[in-house]
Amino acid sequence: MLWRKTMVTYDKDIMSEIASDDVIERAYAWLCERRKDYSANNDVWQLRWRWQEGRPRLQADLLSGKYRLGAVHRIRGDEGEIELWSAPDALVLKATAIVLSRKLKRHLSPNCYHLAGNGGSKAAVRAVAAQLDGNGFVFRTDVRSYYASIDQDMLFGMLERYVKDSAVLDLLWNYVYRTVYDEGHYVDLRQGIGLGCPLSPLMGALFLKALDDRLEKTGLLYVRFMDDIVILAPTRWKLRRAIKTVNATLADLKLQKHPKKTFIGKVKQGFDFLGYTITTSGLGIAPKTWARFVERVTRLYEQDAGPSRIGDYVRHWWRWAQAGVSLKVETSVLAAFEMSRPPTSTTRHNNAYDPDSHSLVGTLVLQVQKKRIARSAPTSFIIRMPYATVCSYNSHMIEPDFNSQFKL
Repeated sequence: MLWRKTMVTYDKDIMSEIASDDVIERAYAWLCERRKDYSANNDVWQLRWRWQEGRPRLQADLLSGKYRLGAVHRIRGDEGEIELWSAPDALVLKATAIVLSRKLKRHLSPNCYHLAGNGGSKAAVRAVAAQLDGNGFVFRTDVRSYYASIDQDMLFGMLERYVKDSAVLDLLWNYVYRTVYDEGHYVDLRQGIGLGCPLSPLMGALFLKALDDRLEKTGLLYVRFMDDIVILAPTRWKLRRAIKTVNATLADLKLQKHPKKTFIGKVKQGFDFLGYTITTSGLGIAPKTWARFVERVTRLYEQDAGPSRIGDYVRHWWRWAQAGVSLKVETSVLAAFEMSRPPTSTTRHNNAYDPDSHSLVGTLVLQVQKKRIARSAPTSFIIRMPYATVCSYNSHMIEPDFNSQFKL
């Protein structure tokens, strides 16, 4: 596919906003914060060193339409791979995202909660939890490999409908049809958009606009956070009709539901959404969220993190879990704690740490002990590792007492 500028009315209003002092400085502040811990070899430090000299040149290139995005670097690590734009490109993409978010907001659904100003993940969870009464059936799904599956031609066609600035479309063309530098090779990608780019969440919202529009017409409770989708319905047949709409729309967009992350059933059975388990009796933490928490604490212990560091992590995690939601820990949710891994050849039956395997094969105990004096009584979290490594902190909660073990 080739983009022809003659098809677009030339209008410099959008690019003028992107290149404005206010937007560029906001993008620069974001970049400095985002990459403050990057390697000394990263080009962000060169950009910061020469910023006062480089900013006018960058703005002039943007306004003249000369600026072009370079190849994005693909970096592989233990936790997968990421795509890293150069510091100037990341700044420009952030500035573009700031302006286009305002321009496209009126065209995008308020039910798309991951967009700035729509409340975020906690607002999405609250919106679903607040509408359980009268809605006995639920459809929960997400899109398989969403970013990687986005059709670039379709996405750019959508952008042409809403963006009428040729210079901005040039930038968006470079972003959508990006070139990746991967271990000495330059590869032109013709499918999907990149993870970790400040513009990608907005593109993810725009690409599913047709789904938002069609589901809002059903009158059912519909919530989307990127590609995580929840629909509540009072009857089976209304839910089936909504599911049919989802299937048809995803097929039109050349997308597929994730089979392992799709749930269709009664609300009273409970379902997971954005890290929480939602049931008619309250909001709990999803088993997978607990599992990731335990895995992280285990990894910190294996890395010889001290009690203070592990305690800080537990405290911050619990603050995240409670923030913005009315959390209720149910017995059924606490059962998710009782997970064990199959024993390995290095596992000792005395739950000790094996110095030869360099892994934790003991028991992690998370205890919450509540004083029965008031709903706001102080709570003590105690993490006990093998050999009496203990870290604790005070918090506040209103949940029942519980004492659960994980065998790792």
